Amino acid sequence: MKFSIQSRLTRAAILCSFALLSSLASADQAGTAKGTLAVDDDGGSLGGKIMHAYYITGPDSFDASNIQRIIVFTVDDQADAIAACADKSCAELPTVDGLKIDLSIEDMTQWSAHVGSVQRSGISGNGLTLRTDTPGHLAGTFRLNVSGVTADIEFDTKLVKAFDR
Repeated sequence: MKFSIQSRLTRAAILCSFALLSSLASADQAGTAKGTLAVDDDGGSLGGKIMHAYYITGPDSFDASNIQRIIVFTVDDQADAIAACADKSCAELPTVDGLKIDLSIEDMTQWSAHVGSVQRSGISGNGLTLRTDTPGHLAGTFRLNVSGVTADIEFDTKLVKAFDR
């Protein structure tokens, strides 16, 4: 079966359109984030500009009946990496420069910061202010200045992925 040049060009245009739409959908997964993260190290302070926010949910690893709500803030775009994850622990990106906050504890925010080879974690009582708090959308600010970690981030993100494990 032979195809005309016009039908080949039409098929190529359709394939290119699908590829473009696929990459745009992946980019849409990231919410917006503006802010900074700095982690003190023996040699000084490490940090970066937070540019991306990803809202994920999934079962707690200790109590599967407890569904965690987590925001992952990153310096670099991690939409494709999160989309490829089969479970929540993969999507929490423990080796990527950024900050993860867990909203599962009432009136507290559990956080974990990772910059370069330095990792710090703890609990903050009042650093999170939510303007929007719905099952599919979180927006607000997160500020932290404790244990050698400083963060000042404004974000707006929709639910990227709901994990079942």
